[in-house]
Amino acid sequence: MDSKQLTLIKEKNFAPCPHTERTFSSNMSVSPDGKWMAYCTGNVIVLRSLEDLKSSRIFTEHRDKTSAVSFSPNNYFIASGDIEGNVKIWFIDDFSMKKDHKKILSAKINGIEWDHASEKLFVFGDGKKAFARVISWDTANNVGEVGAHSKMILSGDIRKARPIRLATGGEDNQVNFYEGYPSKFKKMNKEHNNFVTGVKFSADGNHFVSVGFDKKIVLYDGKSGDVLFTLADGKGDDQHKMAIIGVCWIDNATLATCSLDRTVKVWDINDKSCKYTLYPREKSSLDVPDTGCGIVTNGIYLISLSLNGCLNFWLVSSLTSEKLPDKIIDGHQSYISEILYLPSKSQIISSDSNGKIILWNTNEEEYVKTILNNETQVKQMAVSRDEDRVYYLNNKGMIRAIDIQSSAEL
Repeated sequence: MDSKQLTLIKEKNFAPCPHTERTFSSNMSVSPDGKWMAYCTGNVIVLRSLEDLKSSRIFTEHRDKTSAVSFSPNNYFIASGDIEGNVKIWFIDDFSMKKDHKKILSAKINGIEWDHASEKLFVFGDGKKAFARVISWDTANNVGEVGAHSKMILSGDIRKARPIRLATGGEDNQVNFYEGYPSKFKKMNKEHNNFVTGVKFSADGNHFVSVGFDKKIVLYDGKSGDVLFTLADGKGDDQHKMAIIGVCWIDNATLATCSLDRTVKVWDINDKSCKYTLYPREKSSLDVPDTGCGIVTNGIYLISLSLNGCLNFWLVSSLTSEKLPDKIIDGHQSYISEILYLPSKSQIISSDSNGKIILWNTNEEEYVKTILNNETQVKQMAVSRDEDRVYYLNNKGMIRAIDIQSSAEL
């Protein structure tokens, strides 16, 4: 099928942010036309418009916690997976279900990748019999074997050009390379000495990259799987100081990585150098909540995800070293416990079971700021008569007050 031009109905709502877990990459995907991004949170998939960041849509057909999502190259379908190994294929335009495949893997799906023709799915993660499968999207029939890993596969990708190639990275520190179809194991690379957290082919298929807990960035030939060079080994002053969690290609010569060291770095593979180091907030105030948990791009925005759920947007056209995000969007990552309306200010305050309290603007229909994020469950809230303070009851039975404007505890 040819690529489809879609105009999705944009819904105004205060969407949740992606699920995050420290030391793991959160699975995110960008549509082929660059207009939408998709991510997992709870048992839903969120599609957020990248043209209008206030707009989003939510797919709610999963019963179990979602863990993987991917747009098809032809822009017709989305494939999503969950922690029980189930895969659902659904139409992008109206969210109607096309296929519902049970137990593609016997445990958590860490990622799903489509081939260039939107005909095959590469599904990888955890399992008892297999850590990965390549299947036909419509029948779920196997298309060759994806073996040679002894532990869970954390990342994988399919080359979006012929000849077909697949690459995987796992908890066994291996980067494996396969030819297909049918997929067949070709070679094993052991350049990493710790978990391999990210494996991605460039858009032209000439290269692929692997990153890991050992702070290394390794470049490979996209056709042969041969190691070309190590872009970073974690020892240079301009390199990551802690584990690299995610990687994406901005273009065929430029990479971006995010790390446990709370930075995002942009790399030039021709010069074999780090071009920029980016920060999700002021360098002096970086803390554990700013830990990197994923990174994607649509060519216009470079988008990183922080452990606290914040989506950080940088304009690719204006990247400079030490630049802060051009836009930050936060949201709830757990069940909402209460909502208060401030009529004189046309604002909403919402709280959740993880202790996050957020202020929203109802006129502009957008996120304003996070008032509190202390990982203590908020049970109840009340607002002062002048609507300048919010009082909340936590799960320890304590009542506290916060100034809404400054976010300072009173």
